[in-house]
Amino acid sequence: MAKQVEKCRLCDLVRPLCESHIIPKAFFRDAMAGEPACGLNMITPERIEVGKMAGEYERLLCRGCEEIVGRYDDYGIRFFRRQVGERLVAFNGDVVPDEIDLIGKIDLRLLRLFIISVLWRASISSRPFFDKVDLGPFELVAKQIIRDEITLSDSLFPFFMNRYAETDQAKRMLFNPLPTRIGPLRFFNVNIGGFNVAVKVDQRDLRYPHDFIWKMLTEVGVVLVYEKRLLDSEEYATIQQVARMARANSQKPVQRNVR
Repeated sequence: MAKQVEKCRLCDLVRPLCESHIIPKAFFRDAMAGEPACGLNMITPERIEVGKMAGEYERLLCRGCEEIVGRYDDYGIRFFRRQVGERLVAFNGDVVPDEIDLIGKIDLRLLRLFIISVLWRASISSRPFFDKVDLGPFELVAKQIIRDEITLSDSLFPFFMNRYAETDQAKRMLFNPLPTRIGPLRFFNVNIGGFNVAVKVDQRDLRYPHDFIWKMLTEVGVVLVYEKRLLDSEEYATIQQVARMARANSQKPVQRNVR
């Protein structure tokens, strides 16, 4: 079969394109581990899809650009597979509360590049699972950051991170990234590996105390992670809403294998 030759979405050169995973395949494998016959729930506000999964991918990048984002993916996979026991129990002489994780000794630049690259791929993807992701003018900014054409400053794509208390249950559910707001600011929620990451996609600055906390922690390479209960979350409310709609329409969740 002839290779598909089109313009690479990152370098803009016409080259053979790879099958680029939007979210790294490793997270799908982790979710399926131990119970491959049960399938993985992929959840959008419109439907729940169940099936054996290799992930969501399409031909977006050439080999060279795939290797660039692959390095970010490798780091993101390692970070989100870290164990809770690696959290800091004290910071600047203060005891860290049990409901808050401070994860230290990280390469914050690589972690941020991973999160930005996932969100950028979701924005340029034509896969229906990502149809709610539109970064607007920030799509070009993200692309320029990935290409190392502009400096990744604290004001670009800062994020807040939550870890679901029901980690094992949350790992088996993949929610499509959705826009949301924190106060007046626009964010996108990305759920991955039992975490919820809220990424700011807005020109306006974070407001105190969030801006202060973010800058204080980024200066020392520490990520602040709050515990979040899945059963009390907006994401779980979406599951319940979709299930009610399916029952009302006498429909079962769509069964399919996602590529």
